[in-house]
Amino acid sequence: MGPLIISQFVVCGICLAIGLLHLATYARLPQRKADLFFSLMCFLNAAGAFLEALTYRTVEHQTYNALYKLQVSVQGCLWIAMVWFIALLTGSTRHWVVKTVTAAYGLAVLINILSPYGILYATIETLDTVRLPWGEELYFAIGPSSPWRYVADIAWLILIYMVIDSCTQLWRRGERRRALFIGTSLLLCLGPAYLHGSLIDIGLLSPPFLSSYAFLALILVMSSYLVGEIVQASVLARKVAADERRWRSLLENVNLLVFGVDKGGRINFVNPFFYRISGFTTEDVIGKPLAELFSEGDRQELQERFTKAMHGDIRPHATRALVTKTGLSRQVNWFNTVLRDAGNQITGILSIGEDVTELMQAQQALQDEKERMDVILSTLDTGLVLLDTELNVVWINETLRKMFPEGVPLGSKCYDIAENRSAPCEDCGAVQSLKDGRVHVTERYNAPIGKWVNIVSLPISDESGRVVQILEATTDITERKNTEEARDRYLVELETLKARLEDENIYLKEEIEDRQGFKEIVGRSNAILYVLEKVRQVAETDATVLIQGETGVGKELVARAVHNTSRRSQQPFIKVNCAALPANLVESELFGHEAGAFTGANRLRRGRFELADGGTIFLDEISELPLDLQSKLLRVLQEGQFERVGGSGLLNVDTRVIAATNRILSEEVAEGRFRPDLFYRLNVYPITVPPLRTRREDILLLVNHFVPQIAARIGKTVDQIPPHELEKLTAYDWPGNVRELINILERAVITSRDGVIRLPEELTGPSKPPVNTRESQTRLRDLQSVERDHILSVLEGVGWRISGPKGAAKILGLNPSTLRFRMKKLGIMKKTDISS
Repeated sequence: MGPLIISQFVVCGICLAIGLLHLATYARLPQRKADLFFSLMCFLNAAGAFLEALTYRTVEHQTYNALYKLQVSVQGCLWIAMVWFIALLTGSTRHWVVKTVTAAYGLAVLINILSPYGILYATIETLDTVRLPWGEELYFAIGPSSPWRYVADIAWLILIYMVIDSCTQLWRRGERRRALFIGTSLLLCLGPAYLHGSLIDIGLLSPPFLSSYAFLALILVMSSYLVGEIVQASVLARKVAADERRWRSLLENVNLLVFGVDKGGRINFVNPFFYRISGFTTEDVIGKPLAELFSEGDRQELQERFTKAMHGDIRPHATRALVTKTGLSRQVNWFNTVLRDAGNQITGILSIGEDVTELMQAQQALQDEKERMDVILSTLDTGLVLLDTELNVVWINETLRKMFPEGVPLGSKCYDIAENRSAPCEDCGAVQSLKDGRVHVTERYNAPIGKWVNIVSLPISDESGRVVQILEATTDITERKNTEEARDRYLVELETLKARLEDENIYLKEEIEDRQGFKEIVGRSNAILYVLEKVRQVAETDATVLIQGETGVGKELVARAVHNTSRRSQQPFIKVNCAALPANLVESELFGHEAGAFTGANRLRRGRFELADGGTIFLDEISELPLDLQSKLLRVLQEGQFERVGGSGLLNVDTRVIAATNRILSEEVAEGRFRPDLFYRLNVYPITVPPLRTRREDILLLVNHFVPQIAARIGKTVDQIPPHELEKLTAYDWPGNVRELINILERAVITSRDGVIRLPEELTGPSKPPVNTRESQTRLRDLQSVERDHILSVLEGVGWRISGPKGAAKILGLNPSTLRFRMKKLGIMKKTDISS
């Protein structure tokens, strides 16, 4: 056994001896809880030193691992004991910090116990040997560090913060020398020790390092300090006892009322002067509740104040009546303080009272005489003038004198000085106070000084009640008056501006709805304009809309247009693709589910209908909805109610439903794949979006719209679309409609090399005749011509006036905005004023 291991056992013995010493101290002085945790630190450090010695001597891998884990666990407990020792030694009030460090180290100990190789190593690959200069060999582990080791490091950082914070609190309480000593000792002993140990653990330094030495140094320093405190406390106790005898002698002989109350609220000390004033005897007072000495009206408040005082919230000074044995009430000024024991715990209250009954009676007798001076003193912040019964100036203060640069000679008439008048004002407050003896307040504009003033006239009477003088207090209120005038002016301007903005807002809304309501939908063909007109009509209502059309025609854009131009445009627009949802999750997606409704439902989830409450829900591919859910959807449409999956309560929603499908729902109903009642409920307002082949005149607009967007996204520049390529696009039937057109254009932009669009070779012309025959197109143009001629004749008949009681819209039975739309669609413009 080498010298290093022997020294470890010496450390063990020293720590055990010091620990037993402080344990005995705690047994004799239980209030010194810091000694208890200090003794625990000593015992744990002794155990750690013993285990450390055994660990460094162990060559067997499994035994080494077991000893090392036990040693680290003991060290973790040692840190926890030290945390509470520091808290008790410094009197720290940051209990959350103490508990946090304790929890962190407790977690570290738990992780160390549960981990196969402890908290420091992920695994122990081998045991290495280090030979000390004097030939002694020690064994230590080699292996990668565990990621959990940082739990202990974080706890150590919080501990350092706790040490600094606790010592800072000591410093602020005036115990600066103690704070410096404790803080320096802890940081110098523990900081380098922990840092050095961490460097060894991560392999930057080699053993040996015996952390028990660092703790031994700390234990010796702290033990010396604690013993010194005990000695000092003994000396102080004798001094306190001598002081207590002197103070008790003083309290018993002073001509003040003195009594003490224990923490139970009972009187335990009363001086002779108290007995003399109150008339009570020792049997009447000692051991009695404090509240019995005071009037019944004060007892409830007194009990509440006493409860707060026992928690440190004491009112140092209070005036309260003391009821004597004969029932008389004596007014006493009480001075209160809490009494504490050596552990700083509150043990009671000491109250010293001065009997001021005669003094208060004398003050009451002088109250009437002091009222005149109180009035003057209460208005010193403003201009004061004292007038006699003839309204002559008797006295004036400096504040009022500054208001009149020309000077205010004593003996002059107040109205002559203030306003250059030869007689008092009609509503003069001083004249009215002389007549009725009451206080009067007036406001007026003083032209000579150019200010608004507030004047308070206070009558001063003699012993017979006759008014002999008037005290006037004058305050400059010019700024307030200016503010009020500006406020009134601004309010008028704001009302005017508000009315103007409301008118402009209405106009702008009409313009925006008229011009940009459907900016996402590109097209000028009659077919698409007819769709937009239907959208405009139904958007103003909450009717259910069924949008039908082939794949890729833009049914979702139409749905969004209905939503964006409706009164629900500021509310959610929720899209549900019924074809993309798994059959077993459709109901949960639409209506939500409760926690535990099925496997995997860990929490409550709101469905799409709840999310769309107040707004619009778009059910795309509605024909793919399972039959069992179609009945539940019908209930929502009819009653606005549904249940979550796994729930029992009905939920109400206000949601507009827009459905879309690329199938013919009437055929689906005939085949039994779609409920007829749901079809009729959805088919309130059908809109059929035309395929691209029926509106070929829109293809150029679509190309000009999408090509720049695609080119910008891909990062290319496309500035030319050859005419023959446009002819290909126009001739193609587009079975995939607008979606197919976008894909073709994107492929063309990708393959473009010189900024010129080139379409794929497989793109061919129409494979079947257009749906609209020449005969039907001719008939459509004839109807448009009739409509155009009729509207044109009405407009010319009313002088091209659109709105108003004599306007064309009134005659045609149309909304003015609808008429403007028809005019734009049919190309009707006033020749003399094209802009109108």
